[in-house]
Amino acid sequence: MNTAPPSRDLIDLDILTTIVECMPAAAVLIEDERVFCNRGTEVLTGYRRDELPSLEVWFRTLFGSEHERARVLFDADRAAGFPAVRREIITRKDGSRRLVEVAGSACGQVICYLHDITDLMDVRLQLQEYAERYRIMKSTSMDGFWVVDLHGSIVEVNDACCRILGYSREELLAMSIHDIDATESVEETQEHIRNIIEQGSERFEVRHRRKDGAVIDVEVSTTFQPASRCFHAFIRDISERRQTEEALRKSEERFRLAMEATSDGIWDWNIASDSGYFSPSYYRILGYEPEDFPPSAQAWIELLHPEDRERAIRINMDCFEGRTQYFQAEFRMKAKDGSWRWILGRGSAVNRDGRGKALRLIGTHQDITDRKQTEETIGKLNRELDRRVMERTAQLEEAIREQEAFSYSVSHDLRAPLRHINSYSTLVIEDYDDQIPVEARYYLERICTASGKMGQLIDDLLELSRVGRVDLRKDTVNLSKKAAAVASMLQEAEPYRAVDWVIAGDLTAQADRTLIRQVLLNLMGNALKYTARTPRARIEVGSTAADGETIFFVRDNGAGFDMAYGNKLFRPFQRLHGGEFPGTGIGLATVQRIIKRHGGRVWAEGEVNGGATFYFTLPED
Repeated sequence: MNTAPPSRDLIDLDILTTIVECMPAAAVLIEDERVFCNRGTEVLTGYRRDELPSLEVWFRTLFGSEHERARVLFDADRAAGFPAVRREIITRKDGSRRLVEVAGSACGQVICYLHDITDLMDVRLQLQEYAERYRIMKSTSMDGFWVVDLHGSIVEVNDACCRILGYSREELLAMSIHDIDATESVEETQEHIRNIIEQGSERFEVRHRRKDGAVIDVEVSTTFQPASRCFHAFIRDISERRQTEEALRKSEERFRLAMEATSDGIWDWNIASDSGYFSPSYYRILGYEPEDFPPSAQAWIELLHPEDRERAIRINMDCFEGRTQYFQAEFRMKAKDGSWRWILGRGSAVNRDGRGKALRLIGTHQDITDRKQTEETIGKLNRELDRRVMERTAQLEEAIREQEAFSYSVSHDLRAPLRHINSYSTLVIEDYDDQIPVEARYYLERICTASGKMGQLIDDLLELSRVGRVDLRKDTVNLSKKAAAVASMLQEAEPYRAVDWVIAGDLTAQADRTLIRQVLLNLMGNALKYTARTPRARIEVGSTAADGETIFFVRDNGAGFDMAYGNKLFRPFQRLHGGEFPGTGIGLATVQRIIKRHGGRVWAEGEVNGGATFYFTLPED
């Protein structure tokens, strides 16, 4: 049985798919023309992921008559490595139209992030100024993120995580998840860790205890990274926000403390009075003190990097003039020590006059310098990964060529000696019939029989090898008709046998037509072989359901087998009945390889002299 590990590119694709699925925002993974959407994309578009399986369907469905233009722009961005964020209007399933920002990255596969910038918060004019600032801060803050090792110790956190749990970064790095978890015992947590390692990722809800003793509900999306042997998790506070909002209304002081606690810088510009507000964190991000410069648009402009200034001002002016309601931009600002810090600026217009001009803009500044540097560690890794993939691909191609050469040798170089052995043995029997002693004749007949078995073994080995090389072409297959045709062929080969063939109707599955016929031929042929000593053989082909999965089976009332040795059934050359029944021990190994290539499972149940049942699954794509 071939136990070679899956190719690296498939593993990488699984990891990328898992990462995309865990992302809280809308994101899609694109490989060639195939599209994988996460749950956030389903929410954004209103379509299920299976309704958007390819780029062709994606653009025709979401862009309508504009699909050709949108596809041309996408292909250009893809070829250029997605150099900038693009804005597009898509049509949801319910007919509504949404303005989204699309950003992407390409490293063999393509990951695109979609951010819905259509809806703005419904701001009431009577809402207190501090309440509005806090709401904007909360909506633009990032989820918490931490890294945990195999023992549960916290080895890295971001500022948002510190804010959610109420601890400082230094305090959290000296703790473990056992100190924070409010629902599981240490043993249960370790069992949870083992399950995540086996599955690779998991999304679940749990309760954590904050530093102040309060218990909060959080949603955790975590993945296990084998290379670092650590868990990477996003946590989101899903506790009732009403208490926070109620507390916010009670006190301006409560808001001031929240401003000082957050890592995001908050800014507020009242255009009519040309006055502004910068939170303490706004100054701390760049290393300044409030007395270093007043909160004004001009102060912000002067701190912008010359290469980013025009673009950043234009994005803000688009919102001011009414061309956009919400804006987001990345730019560099000069810190007090002379260095340049990368900033992610978000904001929106709160009030507008009768001409649509903004009266007030409010938003946040987030320091993303570390993220930018990380994106550059990642770029290098991606290039190294591409190089390794090319090397691995060349090795695999060489292995395939060697396997094909071996198969050719088996097919041609071994068959010729077998034919000579069989032919010369037959000629000796025919030409020297009367002169051959009985014992010598017996030996010659045994030689012919053995060479025939070896020829059959070569055929079976070639068939087993071929299964791993042929392209898998899935289609909707009527298994009932396939099984009926196989039964007819087997019955014709042994017309003297009395066999009751029971084949269920309407058995269908997604499978390769040629390979699934081989599965049925091997399993039904086995059933016919091992019922040879049963007075009235009964062979049944049918299906059952368990846990929402369709399970197909082939059942007989023949010799059966001892379940204690069932683990040998699907190994090449393993035969539980010895020489009682003919065969080479390759057929079931071939069945297992075919089913595994379809992404399914195969197993068996039996009883000595009580028949056997072979089960297999063929999952839908």
